[in-house]
Amino acid sequence: MMSGLKILGWIINAILYLVVIALWISIPDELKLCLSITVVTLILTIVMVVLDRERLAVIYESSQFTNFAQAFTAGILLFGILGMLNYFAWKNPIQWDVTGNNTYTLTDQTIKIVKNAKEDMRFLVFAKRVEFNQIKTLTDLYFFEKNNIHREYIDVETRPDLVSSNNVLKSPTIIVEYQGRREHVTVLNELSITNAIKKLSLGKLPMIVFTTGHGEASLESEENEGISHLGGILKNSNYNVVQMNTATTKNIPQEAEALVIWGPRQGFRKDEVQRIDEWVAAGGNLIIAFDPDLNGEKFPELKNILLKRGIYVSNDLVVDRLKHVNGSNGTVPMVDRFNSTSPIVKEFRGPIFFPLVSSISKVKGELEGTFTTVVSSMPFPASWAEKSNAEVIEGKVVFTQGKDTPGPITLAATWEGQSSRVSVFGNSTFLINTYKKFGENFIFFSNALNWTIEQDVLISFNLPVVKQEPVFISKPQLGIIFYFSVIVAPLTMFGLAFMFYRRRAVL
Repeated sequence: MMSGLKILGWIINAILYLVVIALWISIPDELKLCLSITVVTLILTIVMVVLDRERLAVIYESSQFTNFAQAFTAGILLFGILGMLNYFAWKNPIQWDVTGNNTYTLTDQTIKIVKNAKEDMRFLVFAKRVEFNQIKTLTDLYFFEKNNIHREYIDVETRPDLVSSNNVLKSPTIIVEYQGRREHVTVLNELSITNAIKKLSLGKLPMIVFTTGHGEASLESEENEGISHLGGILKNSNYNVVQMNTATTKNIPQEAEALVIWGPRQGFRKDEVQRIDEWVAAGGNLIIAFDPDLNGEKFPELKNILLKRGIYVSNDLVVDRLKHVNGSNGTVPMVDRFNSTSPIVKEFRGPIFFPLVSSISKVKGELEGTFTTVVSSMPFPASWAEKSNAEVIEGKVVFTQGKDTPGPITLAATWEGQSSRVSVFGNSTFLINTYKKFGENFIFFSNALNWTIEQDVLISFNLPVVKQEPVFISKPQLGIIFYFSVIVAPLTMFGLAFMFYRRRAVL
């Protein structure tokens, strides 16, 4: 009876060792589970050795065990040497990319930027577990060039606490950490990651100036109508965010990368407008957002700055009957029509929404520059720009031929001159704290900010041209490949194995 229990104990112990190996291979991140099963298995082994010590003592004293111990020790030493070689190979990896267009090789620009970053770097990867392997393939390319990049993978489905504490707005996201600063990467490709590393390598934080004193949304207000959530995102993205009242400040700082006028409610004085216009003309970058005002136009002088550059922001209301937020009667468009030629939305899919938005259009301006539509509504008859405030107030908006403007309507646009960039939005409230859970809105603004201040450091790479060299295989050739790989090769290997077995038996 006791002998049978001992045999059962050894069988269970052996099964537990197999389970331990499987756990460490399949789910190494679950440390508590893996360690607990490992400890239980080792304790059971010690218990079995104590209980079965008499039979084991006989085995220990046998010549077979002595030979086994010598072979086992030699094996441990061999695996130790191989482990050290593997560690050095892992710390100093080498790979050969044999693809015709260097698909699995970083560009020369990226390699230079990565190697110039001397200190340790960390990649925090927030994604679903099923996405880890695909993302690892990309991050491996950076690790091959810089072996002091430390990578940590966090499952967004099991660690929502870390997602919230790290201000992760979408999955997958890579947070690049370098020199105590962070940059969020939401578009997972080489260009986006390299831009983040380049930005973190710069010594000075870009200064972004937000105007105050005209009823703009407050970066400090945590109320629903404030934009403190946006302010937190900007600070976490390594921007030096400054608030300034242009009515009481004589000059806009020359070191400012951009001036942001976000949803003013009161008009600007002429001297303020003049200072802003002169600052932009001298090479300053401008980000500006207006909201529709049913009480009439309040910012004619401020909008003249845009008119000089061929941008007209109308005081109307864009209606989209096809794609809008439920219950909005079409006045809160849900937008997913992006201009893929714009760097701001080249890899952006949305959707985003604008709660009451004005139309933006291209006109003939005094200054030369390039006007680009970034976001637009659906084509007519789904959308149009409603010009009648009376219809809006009554809640009976209908398209009036000859008065309203048929869609598609531009909702956000950019202008690029010789020395300055301008980003214009027909709505500002899409970034208020009420909508802080709608991450796509904030990612869209961050992309626009990066473009405006030219922090999209690398617009493109000098990628090699992909050679189109298709391989055509005939049906007989496919048959040869199939039969050789499935039948001939296995039978040949089996035959060789059987032949060697018989030879050893004879000897």
